[in-house]
Amino acid sequence: MLGRKRRDDDDQLASWVYRDRTYREHSESAGWDALRYALQVLRVLGIADTSIALFYGTRGVSVDSGRDWGRGPGQRWATVSVAPWAKREEVAAALMALAGRADEPLLLQSLLALEKAS
Repeated sequence: MLGRKRRDDDDQLASWVYRDRTYREHSESAGWDALRYALQVLRVLGIADTSIALFYGTRGVSVDSGRDWGRGPGQRWATVSVAPWAKREEVAAALMALAGRADEPLLLQSLLALEKAS
């Protein structure tokens, strides 16, 4: 499920946590690397002006982001944690939301096909 909370509207800090207990039970087959897939999705999305830290987590996919005051106007930071058992749909949806492109279903379909083709 998607949960979103605003901490401070002026800073535009946002936090998204995507998790569902059924995802853990229905993990991907052997050889699936959710973090590698997240890197591929980030390359396709090409999120500009954002420093992104990507790492393994334990709770599905978790994204935190905000304004990077030290780098100047329009610059942002984001942390993305991806559980090894996270689903393709979960990873793609979280990163599309970070890029501000969550409402593009054709993009989601192309990102889901990305991993299957490689």
